[in-house]
Amino acid sequence: MLLFFKRFLLLVLVMSCFWAQIFAAAKLPRDEVDVLNQIAQTMGATNWTFGSDACEDHVTIKQIVLTDPLRNITCNCQFQNETCHITAMEFMRFSLPGTLPPQIVNLPYLENVDFAYNYLHGSIPREWASMQLKYISVFANRLSGNIPSHLGNITSLTYLDLEENQFSGTIPQELGNFVNLETLRLSSNRLIGNLPMELVKLKNLTDFRINDNNFNGSVPDFIQSWTQLNRLEIQGSGLEGPIPPSISALDKLNQLRISDLQGMNQTFPMLRNMAGLTRIILRNCNISGEIPEYIWGIKNLRFLDLSFNHLTGELPDVALPADLKFTFLTGNSIQGNVPESILKKGTNVDLSYNNFTWQSPEQPACREKPNLNLNLFRSSSVENNLRGVFPCTNNFTCHRYWHSLHINCGGGNVKVNDSTFEGDAGVGGGAATYHLLDGTNWGISSTGDFTDDDDEQNTNYIANSQSSGISELYNDARISPLSLTYIGYCLENGNYSVALHFAEIQFTNDKTYKTLGRRIFDIYIQDKLVEKDFNIEAEAHGVLKPITRPFTANVSNHILEIRFQWAGKGTTAIPIGGVYGPLISAISVDPNFKPLYGAGKKTIAPIVAGVIIGSCLIILVLGIFCWRHYFRTKSGRQEGLESFK
Repeated sequence: MLLFFKRFLLLVLVMSCFWAQIFAAAKLPRDEVDVLNQIAQTMGATNWTFGSDACEDHVTIKQIVLTDPLRNITCNCQFQNETCHITAMEFMRFSLPGTLPPQIVNLPYLENVDFAYNYLHGSIPREWASMQLKYISVFANRLSGNIPSHLGNITSLTYLDLEENQFSGTIPQELGNFVNLETLRLSSNRLIGNLPMELVKLKNLTDFRINDNNFNGSVPDFIQSWTQLNRLEIQGSGLEGPIPPSISALDKLNQLRISDLQGMNQTFPMLRNMAGLTRIILRNCNISGEIPEYIWGIKNLRFLDLSFNHLTGELPDVALPADLKFTFLTGNSIQGNVPESILKKGTNVDLSYNNFTWQSPEQPACREKPNLNLNLFRSSSVENNLRGVFPCTNNFTCHRYWHSLHINCGGGNVKVNDSTFEGDAGVGGGAATYHLLDGTNWGISSTGDFTDDDDEQNTNYIANSQSSGISELYNDARISPLSLTYIGYCLENGNYSVALHFAEIQFTNDKTYKTLGRRIFDIYIQDKLVEKDFNIEAEAHGVLKPITRPFTANVSNHILEIRFQWAGKGTTAIPIGGVYGPLISAISVDPNFKPLYGAGKKTIAPIVAGVIIGSCLIILVLGIFCWRHYFRTKSGRQEGLESFK
């Protein structure tokens, strides 16, 4: 056996040397070298020069981190005349400023092109329509205009990625000609209209994504025809519900992501046949009723997000899938007790904003469990709303009242004019976090995991600016992938001025793909939507530019809630995967009334002491008055008696 293994290794080594010699001897034809240099010029790579050895170009740049440029030219060199021909090219993360090259039509063996993460403008050249391309990715550029209908002529395509560009108009019906297409990614563009019926012909689709667009109409029933589908994403697409019952036909799905569907209420869609699901996102889809018990029996389920629906009923106390790591049930009306089965070691569970039975300190949900991230903020419906801020406590009363808040979100303490903005940099964050800061009257509730960032252990929910040209208050910011709430409690009741401070610090201000990101989220104050589709960069007219948005809020139960929520809009992978969601730099809250307890933070005890001291002083003054009156009267009587004598 050992001898066989040695001979096999020797054979592999000999063959490797043989092909290496052929490859080294083989050269790219002069005409393809010329085309390659024309392509570089058209795309804006004016300092690139290729020669006949261009087929070895894939070894010239080694990717170390995700943002490093990547340039690969792949050739087929197995020809009789020792000639190579280009079959694939990757020019990624160079921020090339030109246009897509029509010259690739002169590379007859070319099958794959990947120009992701550049700064290309214009549209897709008509010349490409005459080619037999199999793979096209122009992910994260600034291509615009309508998606050209001539793309439908490339019937050989198996992969088409137009995500994170600026395409507008409707999806051309000609895309239904892609009979071999397996992946169609159209997310984060400006597309409108209905999904054309012709897409029903895409029988080989395994991956379909249309997030962050402005489509009309309902989720089409014809998706049932895509029986090979593994991944379906319809988040913040503009489409309305309900989710069609025919979705149950997609029994090969392993990722289902649908969110932010407007329209009528619906019951929980039938997913029983989808035994291979690993990720379920059905967020803000107007789903009512109970969670089907079979959901908890999906063997490979790892991620479950049913947030912001109208779910009711109770959670069953059953064994959960062994791989389940994230459970987000935020913003529903689920009742009953919190079952111990959902409180698994190594998981993240968010039950905030629900109607569970009040969890007293002796309940399983309130016992400390290692490696469990659990958010119980406002998880119970209680008469005293202040009590909802303090889950797992029997009683809570305010021993002092505040009338202002100044928070440096994501940073340390910062002095600005006469106010100190208290920092929360010590709160790392996480997928299900609720934290009240010691010595203050405020805290943080954060929900969600940054999807597609390849980091399930991520606890860094703070963004840091690399620029020295921005003030300290805006240098750091707190971020969240789904929902972020700042809670002020034990506040004096009354009307307040609320100032929210923003600065976009995760995108750049240059002519690179890193400036193409769009962050969009909603803002709620006291559960009221005050800003829809808020875009920091658009409002501030650039990145690294501070902007303050003023609001007013009425506090009637000693609590102020300021919540930021991602609703599926904006890019999600610029400059890298997982960059999206709410971002807040600082919060300041000041009273529009004369504080009952004077300036600053006043405790109740000094007030009581003041009342007691004041009462004592009054008694003392009255005593002195009576004493003086008594002696004056006595003295007058003595003088009268002496006169009488």
